[in-house]
Amino acid sequence: MKAPYVFSILRYIHDPLSQEFINVGVVVYSQQERFLQAKCSDKYGRISKMFEGIDGTRFRQLTKHIENRISELSEQLRSELPFSQISSFDSLLSKVVPPDKKQVSSKLTEKSIVTSNFEWKFEHAAKNGIWHVCQTISFDLQEGKSIVDKALHWPGRITELNQSSEKFKVNFLLGAPQDKELLPNFNRAKQILKGIQAEIFEEKDADAFATKLQLALADHVE
Repeated sequence: MKAPYVFSILRYIHDPLSQEFINVGVVVYSQQERFLQAKCSDKYGRISKMFEGIDGTRFRQLTKHIENRISELSEQLRSELPFSQISSFDSLLSKVVPPDKKQVSSKLTEKSIVTSNFEWKFEHAAKNGIWHVCQTISFDLQEGKSIVDKALHWPGRITELNQSSEKFKVNFLLGAPQDKELLPNFNRAKQILKGIQAEIFEEKDADAFATKLQLALADHVE
């Protein structure tokens, strides 16, 4: 006899703004059979081809953590009476993979800042009084000079855009180089960007970045 069950696909989301994802695992739960199990892939080769800058060690640690926590939770649930106290599968999953309450991408829009000589389109923007525009920049390059040169493009670009009649605030989300020897060049790139009065976030600060946008959206989005 087949027992009813529910399942949830686990997704790896590399960029919280673009929301591009790849499936990396599954959680299966049968209340009738008191069965709960997670299976995650620890192979990140396919993901690294899709997304630059993935930390393979961190990815493996995270997927292993999810499997272990599900296994621990399964043992706890088997020993609890009544087992039916679980209110929902979503509430069960939230003990391991909390729902992302900072999803703001669906409320963001593209925004072009225009001057008489130049135009630049920011793929993510929100308006609350002024425009909060967001630009992701990957510095996962092969040479230190290329990292600094890439940052140097932005001061002139923003200086020109500041001639626009529209008021805006720039937020940069930066991807660091995987090669640790290039971190000094990355730090110089960050200093260059800070010189144009932009707010700087790194990928590891993605939650803070999303919170910043959430605050910008708190009143209204136009």
